[in-house]
Amino acid sequence: SGIFQRIRQSFQGDHRKLQKNTLDVSKPDEKKMSHFEEIQVLWSAPITKFYTNFVAYLAFLFFFTLAVMWPSCGNLLLDCIVWFWAASIAFENTRVAYEKYCSQSSLPLHQAVLEVMVQTIFLALYLGVRIIGLWNFGTCHILPAKAILGLGLIYYYYRILFIFLPISPKLGPMMIRLQRMIMDDFFTFLQLFVIFMISSGVAITAVLYPHHPLNLDLFTRAFVFRGLMALFSSEMLDLKKQDNPCTINATNPTEKEYACLRLSQGLSFSYDNAYAYQRYGIPTSKCNQPSWIAWFLLIQYFFLAKRFLTSLLTAMFGLTGARVQSQSEQIWMYNRYEIVMEYAKRPRLPPPFVVISYIGNTILNIF
Repeated sequence: SGIFQRIRQSFQGDHRKLQKNTLDVSKPDEKKMSHFEEIQVLWSAPITKFYTNFVAYLAFLFFFTLAVMWPSCGNLLLDCIVWFWAASIAFENTRVAYEKYCSQSSLPLHQAVLEVMVQTIFLALYLGVRIIGLWNFGTCHILPAKAILGLGLIYYYYRILFIFLPISPKLGPMMIRLQRMIMDDFFTFLQLFVIFMISSGVAITAVLYPHHPLNLDLFTRAFVFRGLMALFSSEMLDLKKQDNPCTINATNPTEKEYACLRLSQGLSFSYDNAYAYQRYGIPTSKCNQPSWIAWFLLIQYFFLAKRFLTSLLTAMFGLTGARVQSQSEQIWMYNRYEIVMEYAKRPRLPPPFVVISYIGNTILNIF
């Protein structure tokens, strides 16, 4: 009995130790963080880095917009600030893409590589044409410099749609649906539109300008103004009003018989003899000739392009949006995960202050 009593006491002792250890585990030593540690943890969080980068990016767009709107050659100091800011953004994107490549991550890299290439080309043009070209070499290429900055401004504004908006639970899935609509439906719309645009634009221009020389201006009128721009404007002045006579005025049968030979200068088919046109009562070969045929061609083009194709595109957008509704949520969650993982590896300071983080990390690695 004494042996069993000692065994029972030993089991009870082990049970008390187990309860004590369990209580010790269930109540860990909760050490409160200091305010400095709380700020450090908050500042290191991916969501904090994301919003600080977003605010800094908005400031960058403000200065960039101001630099583009500055008259003539611009402000050299402001251009240098904007260029350095854009260069820091490009360098940070390059560093993130390189880290993804080295870590053999499953996240896609083609978009990041393309973005780095576009930003590098823009920085080179900005520096060479705007900053160095205008101020150091005096090239006076103000219009090309303005065009480069304008295209760059559009790119950096559009970049918000793919860099910062996907984090939103409302705008993120909407951007996924919009991307599917553009890739699937809009390109189908463009394929159909090109058929109507080329055929109708060429037909309307040929009927409206029967004697116009075969040059770049004629193709511009046919494809750009009569084809593409007709979707957005309804300029029909040349169909309503005739500036100069455009009909061949032959006084005798001989003039009528040899009209084409004289206008084309024999069999050369050049049609560049202004005297021959003036002989038949046409002051200039660029004259317009309104007719009911031109109106008919224009009306059928407007009906097909503006009514039929746009209604078809709207219906296709609706079907695609309903089809990818559930998929867009899943894709958005994956994209959001990608953004969180990316900003978890980014420095605490956004561009252009990211240079301070680079210097600090370099000093810490050395010492």
